[in-house]
Amino acid sequence: MGMPVGIEFRVNDASDRDQSNPAIAADRDGFVVVWVDQTGPSVYEHALRRFDADGMPVGVELRFGATDIQPTAPAVAVSPTGALLVAWEGTTDRISGLVVDPDGMPVGVEFQIDSGIGTASAAPAVAWKAPGQYVVAWDTDADGDGRGVFARFLDPLGMPVGIEF
Repeated sequence: MGMPVGIEFRVNDASDRDQSNPAIAADRDGFVVVWVDQTGPSVYEHALRRFDADGMPVGVELRFGATDIQPTAPAVAVSPTGALLVAWEGTTDRISGLVVDPDGMPVGVEFQIDSGIGTASAAPAVAWKAPGQYVVAWDTDADGDGRGVFARFLDPLGMPVGIEF
């Protein structure tokens, strides 16, 4: 039976609006949390914050992926270098992504991960895969008979490696 260590603490800065759908990933130096922040009526952003191994914030919140629909939970994975890949369902029912460097700064701009086959993609999951790639999986109707699960490998900068499968 697990026992809490320490006290709970606030992850997000804002407390005057809805925060939801958190996801977390850890590395040897700490962890990162991503979530959905409702910044106004029908206005949502994603937010990300790094923490050290003791739960102390490292840097400031990073905001990205603005949308006018309530998004599903974002997903995040950490590479051995401390870089991150965040994936989420974008406004066009596509899977969007952003690479973030170990200092919490975006590397490039937001990009589309899925190829756009089918009419809707949602619910991404992300993992780091040795020897140096991320893998992103999502559910989609691209298989032609309802909902299927597809995936794609991405290099450390978020560029596709091969085709989705």
